[in-house]
Amino acid sequence: MAKGRAGSLLLTMALVVLAGCERTSQKVEQPLPVTRPAHAPAALASLRATASANGSAACPVVAPALGPHRGALYYAAPDGRGGGLLANQPGRLQTVLEQLVPGDMVVVQAGDYGSIQWPAGVDGRPEAPITLRAEHLAVNIAGEPPDLVVQTIEPAARTRLSLTLHDVEAVRIEGIYGRIEVEGGNNIELRANHHFENPGQNVQLFDIDAVNVHHSLFENYRLKPGSEEDWVTDYGIAAYVQTRLGVHHNVFSGGFNHAISLKERSHDITVSCNRFTNCGRHCLELGQQTDGRASGKAPVDRTSARLLVQNNLIEKTDAKLVNGDFAVMVMNINDVELSRNRFVGFDYALLVASYDAPSNCSDLGETMSQIGTLPKYVRLTDNSFEGEAELRFTGRGVAGDLIEVDGLTGGPLSCELRTLPRISCDAACCRWDPSPATAAAPTLKVRDRSLSCQAAS
Repeated sequence: MAKGRAGSLLLTMALVVLAGCERTSQKVEQPLPVTRPAHAPAALASLRATASANGSAACPVVAPALGPHRGALYYAAPDGRGGGLLANQPGRLQTVLEQLVPGDMVVVQAGDYGSIQWPAGVDGRPEAPITLRAEHLAVNIAGEPPDLVVQTIEPAARTRLSLTLHDVEAVRIEGIYGRIEVEGGNNIELRANHHFENPGQNVQLFDIDAVNVHHSLFENYRLKPGSEEDWVTDYGIAAYVQTRLGVHHNVFSGGFNHAISLKERSHDITVSCNRFTNCGRHCLELGQQTDGRASGKAPVDRTSARLLVQNNLIEKTDAKLVNGDFAVMVMNINDVELSRNRFVGFDYALLVASYDAPSNCSDLGETMSQIGTLPKYVRLTDNSFEGEAELRFTGRGVAGDLIEVDGLTGGPLSCELRTLPRISCDAACCRWDPSPATAAAPTLKVRDRSLSCQAAS
């Protein structure tokens, strides 16, 4: 797997440039040499079948569950000096971690542990994972949306820990109060953790296969000092180069730049049975980074693919904690289905669009391009809306970009079709190379009478 951190990101939002877009234009005669994805409904049906087997039909989960604890039990404390085999003789956390083998568990007693680096080579197996568990789970989330019930513990009982893991296999983290970063590896489970106002990302995932994030609480209610729009916590979950990510039965509350952001090349994702409240700028940012082409370098395909967003409550309850217009943004990602979600209070529920500028213009000198997989299919089915809401479908430069709609209820709903936005930034690399196959608005197919859409003037 590729290693290393992602470069700095230019977080220019597509919404800024949607005004002034023109009506449908003609297709380019010679389409770009791209890889056509598998038939979208078939690809999503395969993902749904796998995810329903791991989770349920109501709450599909793409990543399989890890096995139970079945090995030795250790204890750790902030000032631990014992051998760690008895609760009244806890060891030092770093020392205990280095001793663990597949199936073992360490119970981490309450206190402040600062930042801990997971030891290299300490791996479990899917049937016998290594578990780090807080003595008192930071949060308990019960029920199903919209009735997820959240119970937190007293501050004195918390296990405060910022944890970094590199190239790990089959590890479960349960019940900590802090931040988690995982780079490289497979089969990771993050459960019952409480992430509160951590600077940057609460959970960052990079280059991992099979991750379950569930029954956890993500909160932020503060803006950065001196800012009126940038939140202390940039992302609840940020995912780069991710496969098989399941996010379910979590609560995201307050203001983020994005509660969940799928950055680039993330495939086979399920976001199900969560509650998103307010979210700051956006609740879901799906496929943020554009494909790129830089002089003297191989072009980079960053398109994400195969995503189910199902049975989530996405609600706006406090205007002070919402400073973006769209609850969900669908950009450089293909084969997306949003089904049985409940949108409450958002004036703008969904935007399908392309960025107006290359994500890596400033640090990699990249122009925008379309390489490999194309973002060309979105399905909306059986979603409900409480209050007036707008859906906006904007061209992504792709010939054959298709949006299918059925079973939308509530509202009233309004809908706009727009052409590909103009590029508005001034940097030398702020351009398409080559030009997109089309500037046309996407094709919209409404399978019933649940939506009427107009072309923007």
